[in-house]
Amino acid sequence: MARPSQVRTNVARLRLALSLNQGQFARLICRSTACVQSLELNRLRLSSDLAGEMAAKTGISARWLMDNRLDEPPYDMTGKPWSMSTFQRLHTEIPYNAKEGDEVFRQRMLELGTQLVLARNVAGIKRIYRAMESAGKVLEIGRRLDQFLASIMMECDLRPDVNMMEEIRYVEREADRKCQNVLRVAGVSSPCPSAELDYASPSLLRQMQLPQVAVA
Repeated sequence: MARPSQVRTNVARLRLALSLNQGQFARLICRSTACVQSLELNRLRLSSDLAGEMAAKTGISARWLMDNRLDEPPYDMTGKPWSMSTFQRLHTEIPYNAKEGDEVFRQRMLELGTQLVLARNVAGIKRIYRAMESAGKVLEIGRRLDQFLASIMMECDLRPDVNMMEEIRYVEREADRKCQNVLRVAGVSSPCPSAELDYASPSLLRQMQLPQVAVA
């Protein structure tokens, strides 16, 4: 009786988790069966480009594939646990035969990329704010972040529209509500709604033609 071959790479773990044979997996990632065999046996080095293509097709994290830690559970592009359901949800919007130039594929990858960027940056921003020791530092960081985002919008020739202003108002109201609740529990009286705090540089706002949001 033949002994089962030892799993040597996370590429092989991914294929087995998808319940695909090597030929099916090769078709999924648009590579040859020989290529898949070499990757699984660790005879062929997994490039970052190919890891990215596998991530796009399966929802797995490219970093998980590249690190190749066989004792590490699989996780997706946003760092959440990956499972067969992750792959199935992905392919309800991106069919097997989707090509890189397809609009559906492009839009879905934009969504996944946005989720990944937000997850990373929100985690970083939270860590920065937790390290702040004074309200002055918090305001300064907020001002610098707003200036950075405003400069990117200007560089990309983007202008705020009505939808963006509505999103800003909603986020400000939610932030103010949570802030007031915390202050109320702590027994501290708030001098003004947090939405009145002006983080962004007035000159940048004028350059972007961004109207000041009136506090209701």
